[in-house]
Amino acid sequence: MQSGTTYMKLKLAWVITIALAMVKPTTSYAVRPDECEQQRAQYPKVWTDVSKEKALYDCLSHYSGALRIKIGETDESQRTMMSIVPLWYERWYEGRGAFSEAPEQGVYRIWLDEEQLTRLKAGKYFATVVRKEVSCWIRGDLNGDAIFFLDNASTTADRPGIGAFYNKSPRISAFKGDSYSCKMAESSAAYFDLPQERSKEGALLRCGGWDCSLTASELKGVDTDKAWALGRTTRKDAEADCSARKGREFMLCVTEQMARPPIVVNANCEEGIAWTYGGDEFRLTDEAKAGQLAHAQDARFWQSQMTHRARTTVIRWFRVLCPRASEKWHVREEP
Repeated sequence: MQSGTTYMKLKLAWVITIALAMVKPTTSYAVRPDECEQQRAQYPKVWTDVSKEKALYDCLSHYSGALRIKIGETDESQRTMMSIVPLWYERWYEGRGAFSEAPEQGVYRIWLDEEQLTRLKAGKYFATVVRKEVSCWIRGDLNGDAIFFLDNASTTADRPGIGAFYNKSPRISAFKGDSYSCKMAESSAAYFDLPQERSKEGALLRCGGWDCSLTASELKGVDTDKAWALGRTTRKDAEADCSARKGREFMLCVTEQMARPPIVVNANCEEGIAWTYGGDEFRLTDEAKAGQLAHAQDARFWQSQMTHRARTTVIRWFRVLCPRASEKWHVREEP
C-alpha cells in the first residue's frame, strides 16, 4: 500500500513538472544596479534651474498657494520638458501683488511627447505623473509621486454666485489633493506665437451663454488666413455681465468672471473658418461666402448647427478678426 502511495506521489510530481515546463515563463526585466542614477541623469543637472524655461500657465489654489507650469527644452526625439514651479505671491489674499518663482520650494518635472504637449497647450483634460528630484521608479512603483491634472475649459456655475468648483460636473485642475484655477501666464505669449503688440480693442464673446463678454486686447493678422485675437475678461466686461445681481452676489460674480483665463480666438479669413484654441471650428457655407444670404443669424449661413447666442458669439469673432471679409460675406446680426 505504501509503495502504491509513493508511486502516485511520484507520478503527480512528474505531471506537475511537465505542466510547469509547458507554461511560457513571464518576462522579467532586470533592474540596472544604478537605475535610480540613470533616471536622474535624464533631467537637468541643477534640478531647480528653470530660468530658461517658458511659462505657460499660472495656477492658483485656495489652500495651497500658486504654481507655474513651464516648458523647457525639446530633445532629439521631440520630447519636451514640463516643470511645475511653486510661486510666491505677496499679498495674494488681498488681490494685489506680483508672482515670483520659488523653485527652492520644490520643482516637479516630466518629459512629454508631442501628443502630450499638444494637449497641455490646449489646456483641456490633460494629466500626467510628475517626478521629484529624488524619484526612482522601479517595476511599476511610482515612488509616491503626484499626478498633475489640467482642465482649463471655460464653464458656467450651476448656481448664481457660486463658483464652478461646486458644479455637478466640475471642470477643474488639480495637484496633490487640491483644486487649482489656471490661466495663461503673461509670459506665455511668445511660446504660443502670440504677438506682443497692442491693437484697437474689440468686443468678443467667450461662449454661447449670457455671461461671456471679453475684450480683444491683442490682435494679429487681421483679414488674413492666420488672424487671431487674445480675449480677456476686463472688469468692465465682468461688471456688465453681472449687472443683474446685487450686493455680495454681484461682487462674487465679478470676481469669478475676472478669474477666468484668457482665450485665443483664431480665424482663416480666406476660407471662412473661426475657432478657439483647442476648440471646435465654425465654417461658413458656400452659399454664405457667395454673399447670397442677408445675415449670419440665418441657420443656412453655417455648416454646423448653433443656437442663436452661439451664432452671435462666432459673428463677433469674425467681425473683429475679419472685418473686410465680414462685410463681403454679410457676417452680421441683422440685414
